[in-house]
Amino acid sequence: MGNDEVLSGAELATIAHDYWLPDDRDERWVAFGAVDRMMRAGGAAAVAMVVALGSDPNADVVRIGAGALEDLLNWHGVAVAEQLDEAMVREPWLRDALAITRVHGVQLDLRPDQTLVEWFDCR
Repeated sequence: MGNDEVLSGAELATIAHDYWLPDDRDERWVAFGAVDRMMRAGGAAAVAMVVALGSDPNADVVRIGAGALEDLLNWHGVAVAEQLDEAMVREPWLRDALAITRVHGVQLDLRPDQTLVEWFDCR
């Protein structure tokens, strides 16, 4: 089961900000650990964290797609697909991040009109 206890917007923003700091900053590694734990737990908290990562001014969509988002989908897949579909409506950059994500060794190749739920149903 996933973690549905979502942190406050301010807490998510702080973790996201620190996540994008240079590698030589201790805060970056604390944030990296927090994001990793959230992705492993899954659920609404993990989806909210992915959205927060992409909302930071220093966000790197490619690193989100090949990092936190890829981990989340490989660990939880269809269990978070509907929540990510809902987030894609509000956050168009999320579809770009998904374009470089691999799920269990398969490139996630969403058609422009396709949802994650539909993609998983085809597998």
